[in-house]
Amino acid sequence: ESNRKYTALICGILDFLTVLLLFLPVFGDGGTGGVSSVSVFSLKHVSSWLKIIFISTVGLTVINGFCTAVIINFDKPLWNKHRLITGIALSITGTILFILARQPYAGVFYLCFLLIKGFLGTKSK
Repeated sequence: ESNRKYTALICGILDFLTVLLLFLPVFGDGGTGGVSSVSVFSLKHVSSWLKIIFISTVGLTVINGFCTAVIINFDKPLWNKHRLITGIALSITGTILFILARQPYAGVFYLCFLLIKGFLGTKSK
């Protein structure tokens, strides 16, 4: 049981660390001078609705990570399981979204976290 608790905590921390995507220059912004790497807030050549979707996806993932870190202390295994499932679903959604939006670095960021969560999930069983 403590192994599952630590797995949930690590997955929550990984979800929380996606906040880095808001500030690191991992988004490609193509202009007339070529493509440059910028943060999500500095994207200029991407539609505003897509920018909002990027920020919302990252924001939901961060909130899920924070909730996981808080819920882990209540000793409710069902709640932990739901947070893990939600975190994996958000990682899959983020990976697909960023790859389809032609933002490969952000997509790989989400994919790496998804693979780590998958590895931890299979290891804890």
